[in-house]
Amino acid sequence: MNLSTAVSLKRAKEIGLRKVVGANRSMLIKQLLGETVILSFLAIMLAVLLAQIFMPVFNRISGKSLTIHYFDIRFLIGAGLLAFFTGILSGYYPALFLSSFQPARILKEKSSLALKGMGLRKGLVVFQFSLSIILIISTIIVFKQLLFIKNSDIGYDRDNILCVRIAGDMGDTYDVLKNELLKNPDILGVSRGEPLNANVITNTDGVIWRGKEENKTQYFRILRTDCDFASTYDIKMEEGRFYSKLGLLPGM
Repeated sequence: MNLSTAVSLKRAKEIGLRKVVGANRSMLIKQLLGETVILSFLAIMLAVLLAQIFMPVFNRISGKSLTIHYFDIRFLIGAGLLAFFTGILSGYYPALFLSSFQPARILKEKSSLALKGMGLRKGLVVFQFSLSIILIISTIIVFKQLLFIKNSDIGYDRDNILCVRIAGDMGDTYDVLKNELLKNPDILGVSRGEPLNANVITNTDGVIWRGKEENKTQYFRILRTDCDFASTYDIKMEEGRFYSKLGLLPGM
């Protein structure tokens, strides 16, 4: 919208001449809206191309494996509707603005056309730059947070760790599976535990220690694992030691 209204003076003579040769306002509006819709489709195609180019870089920085299913029918419909309505919304006011020019005024009073709609254009410029500054600052903050998460010491070794979700009851066959895996010289350790999922991890206030206040309630997160969990993830204990096989419940 901002670009269309900004270049209106350059297209003023074109609009005037088209009206002189018989073009009515509805025809001009359809033409101008068609131009913005086409430009919107080109813009979204460029955006998809840039997303495909920079997706590996983003995945490498964030440690994710995101993909875009470009040929999924929902993606194609969504992108098409987004481009269409963006073109209509961005081109509606410029189309009305340009098509309202009178041929006589266009050829005689070019300076007055420059003042028409100036307040809206100034408002759009302020809004556009404000939004750009907010997006740039937000991008920098997110980028620094991703680098912090990637490079910070989170208390365990997350490199060369393969997590596999196994369905079914492994209580009776887990030791057999573990021993078979450890026969592979490339596997240094095997452990099992509950999924690291906030919906699965529970908490308890039933932990008692020496010196605990009787009326104080302290909740602890519970993650059920076996006794090799700390050594597999290379978790360093601040004090004391990790659990041993002594006293574990059957099946753990």
